[in-house]
Amino acid sequence: MHILIIPNLEKEHTSEYTFRACHELLRMGAEVLMEEKFRAIFPIEGVLYRDFDSALIASDILLPIGGDGTILHSAKRGMLHDKLTLGINAGRLGFLAQIEQNEFDKLRLLMKGEYQVEHRMVLEISVQSKEGTRVFYALNDATVTNGSQAKMIDIDVKCEEKLVSGYRANGLVFATPTGSTAYSLSAGGPVVDPKLSCILMTPICPHTLFSRCIAFADDKVLSVHQNPSGPDRVLLSVDGETDILLEPEDVVVVKKAERCAKFISFSDKNFYEILNQKIMGRTR
Repeated sequence: MHILIIPNLEKEHTSEYTFRACHELLRMGAEVLMEEKFRAIFPIEGVLYRDFDSALIASDILLPIGGDGTILHSAKRGMLHDKLTLGINAGRLGFLAQIEQNEFDKLRLLMKGEYQVEHRMVLEISVQSKEGTRVFYALNDATVTNGSQAKMIDIDVKCEEKLVSGYRANGLVFATPTGSTAYSLSAGGPVVDPKLSCILMTPICPHTLFSRCIAFADDKVLSVHQNPSGPDRVLLSVDGETDILLEPEDVVVVKKAERCAKFISFSDKNFYEILNQKIMGRTR
């Protein structure tokens, strides 16, 4: 089994957890890979250091060590090569992680093949402009806002060319079930079991009493159109990683991607227990 470890050194405990994971996996006979740039930081005998793309292709499983952003980013890169992802939490929330600081013994289950694979829906976000079409992927969400300024935007949303509604709001969040516990939740959207498949559209601070989150079937194609009389600045953000400043005539198309992200999970944890421990329990 070839395992690519992806550490986020901006997190406080990542260095310690990386050494632990490497030594445990090597002791159990795994082939451990790491990006070449980490050789001087983690000079561990037995680890194979390569450029990232080569290591990614050669790996069976990605093992990101960091917070949810690290795990999400790694899973999307792995998705493009049909790789499995198992996150180790070195952040605060770690909602996407399956291994905490006191659970490194679960690496034995990984080596024995005693795990399940969860297929998480991903959104394909296309920006159609005069220059052509750009395509991005969102595992959590894509947002259309005014950017850093807390100003209203005027946009229309269509479903398969039929108008759903016109919105005057601070923005809209288009989320997957995985992303239902992120920005969409903060904006008032529902929590959705990630085993379901749907597209959530949640208004951000809408200027009406009656705008609520809408859940669309996963075979629907949504499009976002700017109102010509609206503000000049409208920004598309995909998973908080990619920001695209939209021109007034640009159209954003949201649909289910053909690919999915594959996460490793263990039988002693399920979505609702993690939800209770990491989100619901934090309010008590």
